[in-house]
Amino acid sequence: MEERLSQLIGFLVGDGFYYRKKSQKNYLVGFHQKRLDILIFYADLLSKVFGRKPIMERAPHGVIKVYVFSKEAYE
Repeated sequence: MEERLSQLIGFLVGDGFYYRKKSQKNYLVGFHQKRLDILIFYADLLSKVFGRKPIMERAPHGVIKVYVFSKEAYE
């Protein structure tokens, strides 16, 4: 598990994002990427590390986002 977490942290530094919406008490951690094969790998990793089903959605400019709502992941 530690190896997966370390890998996930490395990917977050390169392609990831994390933020908190104070007003809604939402914590998000995820990735922006154009390549679907990479996002599927990221989604699988998020699911295995945090035990949550990631959300995948399209963003502007042909980018796809995959993320989870998780305070644990944010912290």
